[in-house]
Amino acid sequence: MGEKYAIVEFEDGLQVIPSKWFNADLSGAYWPTFTTLNNKRYDKAVKLMEDPKCTWVQHPIVKIYGTYNNYELARRKLKDAELLSDINSGSEVQENLKKSRKIRAAKTFNDSSNDELSDDLVLTDIPQFPTKRFKTAENRLTPFKNNKNLQIDLYLNEQNLDTCVASFVVNEQNTPNVLIQNSKSLLSQSSNVSVNNKETDNFQRFVIKKLVAIELKINAIERHQKLILEKLPFNNNEDKENIDVSHDFPLKNENDLQDMENKLQDNEVYRKQLIKQLSRVTCRDIKTSCIHLMRKVFSNYLAANYSWYGAKKKEKFSQLQICKVIMCAIRRLHDNATDEDISSPIKIWLAHAKERLEKERK
Repeated sequence: MGEKYAIVEFEDGLQVIPSKWFNADLSGAYWPTFTTLNNKRYDKAVKLMEDPKCTWVQHPIVKIYGTYNNYELARRKLKDAELLSDINSGSEVQENLKKSRKIRAAKTFNDSSNDELSDDLVLTDIPQFPTKRFKTAENRLTPFKNNKNLQIDLYLNEQNLDTCVASFVVNEQNTPNVLIQNSKSLLSQSSNVSVNNKETDNFQRFVIKKLVAIELKINAIERHQKLILEKLPFNNNEDKENIDVSHDFPLKNENDLQDMENKLQDNEVYRKQLIKQLSRVTCRDIKTSCIHLMRKVFSNYLAANYSWYGAKKKEKFSQLQICKVIMCAIRRLHDNATDEDISSPIKIWLAHAKERLEKERK
């Protein structure tokens, strides 16, 4: 034969063997007489195409299914042949016969070489009974109030499967009996669920729409809360300090103004407290609020030396720290007030400071 491997049906099952294991008329094949039932040793002998030994036993062949040049291909075709044929699918007797071929070969070799080999037959490749795991779950679905037509009934029936027992007994002279028995009780579930798919889809869409609407409302509430918190008075620990700033006003001369500028520049706590207290002088009208603040902070004597941009050789009022504090105090109540809304009444008040001072002196 040109091919290297063949799928052969013996009296007790199918197997892959090298072509050189056939006898001359292809009516039988030689089988290795390994001392142990080791599948790996047998697979190695087949894959390496070992030559038949004189101690090997010849077994009759029922049928040759096919020959192949590749060992892996022959193994795959062997599995296909086992699935498509009735061989090995019947009872445990045929399975035991298939395994006994290896036992008989081992026994024959033991009888001819008792002086060299041990009397104990070690079974090293007996497969273990597989462990099956089953997950049981019980789902209870309750009808929703807003969907009267949705009804889900779940029935669980339990039944016990027959006990699975696997036993393999080997009885030979001076050979111990090996018994593998494993029994398990399996629980199966059968559930009958009747669901109106169309109504279920409608209900799911209804729930999703409601959830989206709730999320939008929550986001709107969060935005409103942030705006409210931004408008609330300062609540930091620094602001809780009670600093009396009323005794510092009105500013009467340049020395008082310079001291105030230094405080506002260096003391952040004092600056915040001053803005907070000056905001209490404001009212609903921006113009009136500006005039009230200027009267409280500046005397006419000091104000006569300043203009908004420093016109007519006067000092620049817009660059002072106290000017920025006044604007912040006004914006606590009038948050949308522009610079022009605040500066216009202050410019007029500063321009008439000299007239007011002359009236005070008369």
